[in-house]
Amino acid sequence: MNMNDPRVREFARLQVTVGAGLRPGKRLYLKGVPLSAADYIRVLAEEAYAAGASDVQVSWVDGRLDRLRYLHAADAELDRHFGPAREFFESLVAEGDSVMHMFSQEPHSTDGCDARRIGRAMAAYMQTTAPLREAQMKSGLLNCTSTVPNPAWAREVFPQLTEDEALDRLWEAVLAASRVTGDGRAAERWQEFDRKSKARAKKLSEARLTELRYRSGLGMDLTVGLPEGVLWHGASTEANGQSYYANLPTEEIFTSPHRERAEGVIVSSMPLYWQGTVIRGIRLVMHDGVVTEAHADEGLEALLEVVEHDEGSRRLGECALVGWDSPIRAVGVNFCNALFDENAACHFALGKGFDYLMPGDARAAGINESDKHMDFMVGTADLSVTGVRADGGELPIMRDGMFVI
Repeated sequence: MNMNDPRVREFARLQVTVGAGLRPGKRLYLKGVPLSAADYIRVLAEEAYAAGASDVQVSWVDGRLDRLRYLHAADAELDRHFGPAREFFESLVAEGDSVMHMFSQEPHSTDGCDARRIGRAMAAYMQTTAPLREAQMKSGLLNCTSTVPNPAWAREVFPQLTEDEALDRLWEAVLAASRVTGDGRAAERWQEFDRKSKARAKKLSEARLTELRYRSGLGMDLTVGLPEGVLWHGASTEANGQSYYANLPTEEIFTSPHRERAEGVIVSSMPLYWQGTVIRGIRLVMHDGVVTEAHADEGLEALLEVVEHDEGSRRLGECALVGWDSPIRAVGVNFCNALFDENAACHFALGKGFDYLMPGDARAAGINESDKHMDFMVGTADLSVTGVRADGGELPIMRDGMFVI
């Protein structure tokens, strides 16, 4: 993709101002940026400084280097977390700066690596970045997860093309899914989407549902309890008096369930690309909110590393609804990337819930706590979701994969 394409610059501007909510005089910290994206990051930095950024700092990653570390680093080093970096993250939160995570994984980069060693390294990373995660889950950080295409990802999505052709096609798909056309009106389209999403979330919050019932032809048959008074959320969020998007793009309306109330069977509908590993055919049996059986056709070791990580990682932290007519699905591409795939289909997340969705004491109300948060997709063209009120009355929410509320 030519970095002089006006759509590229519009995408960068969208990420900085709408996604990360960057304010004049504040820093922008970019983390998880693949080395291959240097040309684009220069464009993004130009847009950030044009928007008034006081500084733009970048943390680069390389899938092949990560793989070497998982294979060969000493065990003690995998467990090490970095105090100076944690102090830097604390300063970002304290000063109201903006953070953007460039979710641009390299599929299969950890194939053949021990999932337990990857889990140890990620646990140490989570300790280092805890100030960001804790502020984000309380809606106290201008933090946007977005993306930038990379060659390895492009080859996974378009294996029949040359690398350059695949990268161009992936860029086209990412821009289309992000409502970027080059006409300079992408921000306006996101404002309209924000209005519609918030109206639907408001209806669900005001319904004061106690349960959600899921059914699909794949074998999904699950009832999930909701904490009393829990809120639903969609589109933009606010922190420090500034609007931002936790994910860009996004299509979901979501809530956090009660950690002790999930009964039945969950069946995934799409592959999950998780930390360089592909997990397919997830099937979970839930009882009293806990995963009692975990199965996968592929990537079971990686799934079990999550489920067995801590007491909360075997419970649900999120229920998210996405219509089968999602603009991301309409692009017609299997993105092989959880940021896009989770916004093309309804999904659940194992692990940490969202405290800010629960007025009052989130833990006492039943919102889950964990070091993990793993989204996986369950949406299908025949999925039905029904809400149940305290008086037993039912509220149809989705039928045949589409919103009816």
